[in-house]
Amino acid sequence: MGMRMYTYLGPYLQCTNGYATYTTNVLACINPDCNRLHKKVEEDVRFCPICGKAPETWAKPSKRSKVSPYDVFEDALSVVFQVSDRPDKIDILVPNQRRPEEPARLKDSHREKEGFTAITPEDIAGETAWFGKAYAEEVDKARSAYGEAHVSIGWGLVQYIS
Repeated sequence: MGMRMYTYLGPYLQCTNGYATYTTNVLACINPDCNRLHKKVEEDVRFCPICGKAPETWAKPSKRSKVSPYDVFEDALSVVFQVSDRPDKIDILVPNQRRPEEPARLKDSHREKEGFTAITPEDIAGETAWFGKAYAEEVDKARSAYGEAHVSIGWGLVQYIS
């Protein structure tokens, strides 16, 4: 099984996703002077191997996405890109099917060594309108899960590895 780089040009759904903090109870050394501070130990360990103190339960803080796009969307949209190195994570989703009257600008482009295709504002507006209608149910699910202000339909170039 290998990896492949994909390039998508067209409408996409962008969802801004925040992070939720949660805690997990972990058995660990809680001695602040120990090199194993907050390092998990097994249940049957009675003493820290470094400082000799008994391990205690520690509330380990962690963070995860407030919304999992995999729980919101089924097969109509694919989660292809997630930007997580920022305060609010961004989920980018593209359609799993092509528009029936899709322009031929990228079809068979891999067979050509070079080429040029003009993209007009009308192309962008038409494809964005089509996406909004064809995926209205998914857009509504996204707005319900992420919040109205955190969902938008965009148009552009998306590269992703799958």
